[in-house]
Amino acid sequence: MIFSPKKSGISPKFYMNSTLIEEVSQYKYLGSIIDTKNNSNIQQDYTITNANRAVFKVLSLLKPLGQIPPILAAHLFDSMVRPILEYGIEIWGANSKLDSFDVFERNFLRSILKVRSQTANLAVYGDLGRIPISYKIHEKILKYYVRINSFPETSLLKKCLHYSKELHELGYLTWYSRIQVLLNKYKLDDDIHDRSLEGKGPTSTQIKNNIKKKLLNSYVAVWKSELENCTGKLRTYRIFKTDFGIEPFLKLTEQKFRIAISRFRSSSHNLEIERGRFTRPPVPSDQRFCRLCKNGSVDNEQHALLSCTSAEPSRDILIRKAKELSPNFDTLTLNDKMIFLLQSKDSKLQILLAKHLLAIDKSRIENSSIA
Repeated sequence: MIFSPKKSGISPKFYMNSTLIEEVSQYKYLGSIIDTKNNSNIQQDYTITNANRAVFKVLSLLKPLGQIPPILAAHLFDSMVRPILEYGIEIWGANSKLDSFDVFERNFLRSILKVRSQTANLAVYGDLGRIPISYKIHEKILKYYVRINSFPETSLLKKCLHYSKELHELGYLTWYSRIQVLLNKYKLDDDIHDRSLEGKGPTSTQIKNNIKKKLLNSYVAVWKSELENCTGKLRTYRIFKTDFGIEPFLKLTEQKFRIAISRFRSSSHNLEIERGRFTRPPVPSDQRFCRLCKNGSVDNEQHALLSCTSAEPSRDILIRKAKELSPNFDTLTLNDKMIFLLQSKDSKLQILLAKHLLAIDKSRIENSSIA
């Protein structure tokens, strides 16, 4: 294999004992694919293909068990699929854009939440309390860098790091160069390796813990900023979802209840506020009226949950329970009532909320079939 950024017209020939050595364009070594142009896309495609097989294998093994809570399914992904995605990632991942890994993970997360493929990324990550896998990979790469720095000077890996740094200082783009980009991106100390080597400052363990904390805080800050500035699909979600973290309703035993709440929260539902988005031309958001009330009300989440004339029996039961938990519930505005219901951690209220949302969905499906 001859490494070159461009295809040259003349390729040199190499022999061993008068036998021509075959020239190849790529080679797999210890599960990692190396090609002549150091193209990490080939490795990414290969890794995702293997990870996809692992996902289907896990799902087939779990199918006889019936309903799998999303929290458990996400844990299984981390235990059985993520190691495949991260195999050897410390070496080649620093040179790669990891968008395809994030897409692969999000597709799995949407499937365990049972929401639509168009469901906003912020809602998927927010309700599961997970940061994108690209952040976890960057954490793994940076921790590997810290680990190499803790090796003695006689270590081959440590010598390779020094060579990478020397080439970087000469203007070449190296693995060390990519590490510096990550350190700057997450505002980590550029000299953490020097302090570790000299025995001053934090230990390697403390540095690794700081890396994990900084990357988590970095994504949470991005998540909050994007959510605050988001309009359209997450117009309601950003009102009640104020903290990044896993939502208690995902621990409900009944799958249909979890699905109902997940879909409603993330606007993956059948209300006119969403249906009108997909008509051609799209209906203006302030004209997506409720077809059941027919009183000129926009069929959004707040209306369906608290005001729509459909599913009144289930709403009455839900409101009674809400008043038990909050005696001043009647004095709240409609907006604050919706926030209270969707933020509640009381499992009994969550079940009643899910039943009400199922009734709302049923009434709209029935109305659509009649229409």
